[in-house]
Amino acid sequence: MSVRSVPAGARAMLPPPADRPPSAPLKWFALVTLVCLYGVVVLGFLDTATGSALGCGRSFPLCDGRFFPAPTLTSIIEWTHRVASAFVGVLVAVLAVWAWLERRRSGAIRALAAVGLGFLVVESAVGALAVLAPEPDAVVAVHLGIALTSFGAVACLTMLLWQAPSSAPAAALPPGVTRYVWLALVVLYAVIYWGAYVAQTQAWSACPGWPLCRAGELIPPHATGLWLIDAIHRLAAIGILVVYAGLVRTLRAVKATRRVLYRMGHVALGLIFVMAASGAYLVLSRDSLVSTLIHVGLVTILFAVVSYMCVLTVTPAASTAQVSA
Repeated sequence: MSVRSVPAGARAMLPPPADRPPSAPLKWFALVTLVCLYGVVVLGFLDTATGSALGCGRSFPLCDGRFFPAPTLTSIIEWTHRVASAFVGVLVAVLAVWAWLERRRSGAIRALAAVGLGFLVVESAVGALAVLAPEPDAVVAVHLGIALTSFGAVACLTMLLWQAPSSAPAAALPPGVTRYVWLALVVLYAVIYWGAYVAQTQAWSACPGWPLCRAGELIPPHATGLWLIDAIHRLAAIGILVVYAGLVRTLRAVKATRRVLYRMGHVALGLIFVMAASGAYLVLSRDSLVSTLIHVGLVTILFAVVSYMCVLTVTPAASTAQVSA
């Protein structure tokens, strides 16, 4: 008997039909959008690291009042960043609408689409304000956190789309595990923000050695406020290693029931160690362009991984699913 042959009153009592898996075009479009967004995030740091943020002067959206930039390196980098950001903004908007229409049954998908698009719009507004009016270093550093939030949301949305749904219900997470995973994200966000503040103020120059400021010196003879800013970041880097080692230990309790979440915890801890090594390279290379881009690239991936772990704590079915081909 078909559903149509059931009387309207009885039809309302039937369970809703199973949600169809996401279409292949949507999944591939999400993946392409994610890759492009990652490139824009890294390009934004290239823009800052090369001092190109004002390559187009105090003019926005035009470049020094013109559509095409002047033939200088800083102008071309800033103009490229603006054009790429606009292009990716369109991709994210299309992805958000597409995901909303096709996956309207999934609250997680809809929320991530809204967050990804919303924070991308806020990021663009903050970037424009930084060009049109001088902003304090602390405010400019927030721009990084906004960009990472948008990227993390799009990354989580993409990973959820690529997962094959699991028919087996997932066991409930102990409250302590959920709290620890979200705490790990908050701690990471704080450390990333402070690292952006260190880069913005160039506080690393007050302590050019690693792990000591100079040979045999833990504290430079003439410590300044910049040294304190850098010292706090280094202590935070040690602290985050401890926090993520504790995260992996906490996730042992769900090793058998939430294997995806458990494995992602190990990936996050591994990225923390690699990121710490890249931070040392960043200091020893005197904040070279290559070391900066490597460090930023790793930070962006790590933030996406931990964001996805948080999503897994509120979407239990995804915790036992496998990535679809």
